[in-house]
Amino acid sequence: MALLIKDQDVGALAPMAECVDAMEIALAEHARGHAPFYPRRVNVSGVAASGSGHSFGAQMGSVSALNIAAIRLNSGRRLRVRGEPRGPHTTGYMERDWGVVVLFSMETGELLAILPQFTLSGIRVGATTGVAVKHLARDDASVVGVFGSSKVARADLQAVAQVRPVRFAKVFSPNPAHRVQFATEMGDLLGIEVRAVDSPRQVVEGSDIVCCSTSSNTPVFDGEWLRAGQLVTSTKSTPRPRQPLSRSLRANYKEPVTAYRTEIDRTTLLKSDAICILSEEMVLNEQQRELLDPIDEGLISWDKVCELGPVIIGETQARKGPGDLIFYASTGGMGIQMAAAGAVVLRNARTKGAGKEVSYEWFSADERPWHERGYYPSP
Repeated sequence: MALLIKDQDVGALAPMAECVDAMEIALAEHARGHAPFYPRRVNVSGVAASGSGHSFGAQMGSVSALNIAAIRLNSGRRLRVRGEPRGPHTTGYMERDWGVVVLFSMETGELLAILPQFTLSGIRVGATTGVAVKHLARDDASVVGVFGSSKVARADLQAVAQVRPVRFAKVFSPNPAHRVQFATEMGDLLGIEVRAVDSPRQVVEGSDIVCCSTSSNTPVFDGEWLRAGQLVTSTKSTPRPRQPLSRSLRANYKEPVTAYRTEIDRTTLLKSDAICILSEEMVLNEQQRELLDPIDEGLISWDKVCELGPVIIGETQARKGPGDLIFYASTGGMGIQMAAAGAVVLRNARTKGAGKEVSYEWFSADERPWHERGYYPSP
């Protein structure tokens, strides 16, 4: 039987501590070569009959240690300009998110589960931030500053609290009501003091860990405010649009070239003693210029950049001392993140009897009638 799982059940089935552990396994396996993924920007943009834009995209990856392969499918209205603030105009029918994650067994190839991606996506981002903090922050880091107040910001703080002894957190959002709500709700959830502050500088100063968890198209703080020993995390990257390979198609390619739309300023990159990223392949494949431009200009060396996976398994080191200033950049979504978080949801759904079981007959084809006649047709 395959499981269908509702989005509103995902949060209870994905405890952050378990998701951090699973994400650490996935990233370590990737560093060892046992968790392949395809870079996230497998996107097709089109125009509906009504004239509205449509975007369809996919991420995929598998993790041998978890025996899970995952594909994430997104379907929705296309942003009029990439990086435009999110709102009802970017969502689908009835203002719902229509993305799904499909999980398969690597052992048998069978379909295991289908679930909405919305809640799971925030959890996988937070869990990855938690893994980064576990391996990059000072051991005694206990004060966290958060930029942002929505889904990812909440998941980030929750994950950080799983891997460090957080005693106090500060939050800034341009919307005063949102930052107060965040402080109240996250303080109650984590059992710590969370204070809404009135300026970005208050978030940075005195914080051991600064989490940037926004959709901002401009830097949310001045890198000059940073001090030795801090860890800065960022969940946003700016991929350049891919250009068609065909010369005839390229001549009619009208999508604008993306300018910098980043929540981190260049000063932060230049001041950091080390820059840790999720995937160099993604940075290059997507031409993430906020990092590549200073490298091409000779302001930053690739020697200063490392991937999180090799740090986890001890192949490389980012923080060499308590006084190092470290910057961690998510550099985008990976299919193995969905496989890791999805594995946690699936395991707990089976244990708790959650979800709806559906016969395999709905999702597979019986090849036996062909085999009995000596045919072995391809899928």
